[in-house]
Parts: sequence; structure tokens; C-alpha cells
Amino acid sequence: MAARSAEATEWLNAIGMDSPFHVTYGYFADPVDERTAVLPSGWRGRLVNLPPGDTEGARGLCLEPHDLAIAKYVAHARRI
Repeated sequence: MAARSAEATEWLNAIGMDSPFHVTYGYFADPVDERTAVLPSGWRGRLVNLPPGDTEGARGLCLEPHDLAIAKYVAHARRI
């Protein structure tokens, strides 16, 4: 989930689709915030911490895989 800071969201966009990061590593980040996705109750308590790396102190939190699957399912169903 993108932080509530425009600067943090912009930093996340630097590793988004078609970025040099995406071209180099073959995957990308798709920053979202709480208004973007429909998530099941209790999702915050199931966030997964990414292991520390070369992030200059930035911390990564990702949706638990089942919560992510539900959010993607709902997003797809809304497009139909």
C-alpha cells in the first residue's frame, strides 16, 4: 500500500510498470492506497513485512496473498 505521502507514492512509481526497474528485473510495483482496492475485514492485521534490503530505510508492507487475490477478483469483476 502506498504511504499517505505524495513523495513516497512518487518513489513507488519509479519502480512501476515500464520503469527501468521493470525492464531490468521483469516485475514491477503497482502502488495503491486504501481508496483503490476493496479489501476484506482485518486485512491490516495480515500485512506481510518484506525483509530488509537495499532500501535506504524504506519498509515494504504487502497484502497477504489471500487478501490480494480477493482485491484482484473484485477489481476484475468491476471491469466486466
